[in-house]
Formats: sequence, structure tokens, C-alpha cells
Amino acid sequence: MYGAQLSVTGDTQKNFSIPVVKVIGQVTDGNGNGVAGVQLNFLKNGNPGAAIDTYASYTVMSDPTGHYVTYLVPGDISFTLTPPQSSSFAGSSGSFNLTTSSTQNFALSRINQLTGVVNFPSGLPRPSSVTLGVGAQVEETRINNVTVNADGSYAIGLKSDNQYLGVFAAFTNDAATLN
Repeated sequence: MYGAQLSVTGDTQKNFSIPVVKVIGQVTDGNGNGVAGVQLNFLKNGNPGAAIDTYASYTVMSDPTGHYVTYLVPGDISFTLTPPQSSSFAGSSGSFNLTTSSTQNFALSRINQLTGVVNFPSGLPRPSSVTLGVGAQVEETRINNVTVNADGSYAIGLKSDNQYLGVFAAFTNDAATLN
């Protein structure tokens, strides 16, 4: 949104020049390789009290080589980078001040991969579904989770930190097993 106070006392013509600048850049990994499919969200949160107020939200995706192009209103810009869920990268956020067209490059950090195998006692039926989750709180283990493969293997990304781990197994109600 671009807003300005306007006083009208009769027929009036008002032309607007919207101050937009071009921003280009690349999202890379720690080795300088482009990261595809990263969602970049930019927010310009107004000029409170100014004669001209600007509020704008922009979203763009990085291309297969990690490059992006967007057009933003100058000022203090907040950003959030959201990598694809299937990637091994952590999201990122921050801010920068934008006055003219510029290049803004971003480097993503890798998240750690926790891998292993979930085993169940032999002689018991295999669960119909198994998920494994991690989180900073026990409750988060049900949200940030992955399905365990049929062979019991799993891989899940997590931050370098102390984490809770939860394994959730669902067994089918088999009458033959109950007798």
C-alpha cells in the first residue's frame, strides 16, 4: 500500500510516482552454491507519522540457481527465508535498509541430520505406521516429525541444540493378535 494525505476542495488531479527499486540476489549454501525453491518474504512496514505512508509485502521464490529478482519500496525491510521442507537448510530472518536498487545475497545454514533405525521386538507385529519427531518441547515432537520407512530407517533435520525425541507407533487392531 502506498498512501498519502490529500486535501481536495474541488476537481483535482493527483499524479503518483511510486518509489520502487529493483533488488536482485542469490540464496546460497555455505559453499556458495545456489539453493533453489527458497521462499523469500519481504516486508516494508510503513513510515508512521510521515506525510507518505508505505506498507508493502512481497514474496518471491529463488530459481533453480538460487537467484531472485523483486521490486521493493525503499526503507527498513524485514525478510524471512523459508527453504523447501525437503531441503537440509534452516530458515533465516533479519532486516536491512534499502535506499536504492541493490544486490542482497543470503546464505543459508545447513541443519543437522539425525538418522537411524527404529527397531521393535521380534515376534511382535510391525506397527501400521511409525513417526519420529523432534522439538525443543515435548509437544513439538508431534508437529516436527517424519514417517519412518518400512525398514525402520528415518532421517530428520534438527538444529544444533538439546532436543526432545518422540517415536509414535500405531498398531492395527488384529483379532488374531488379541487371542
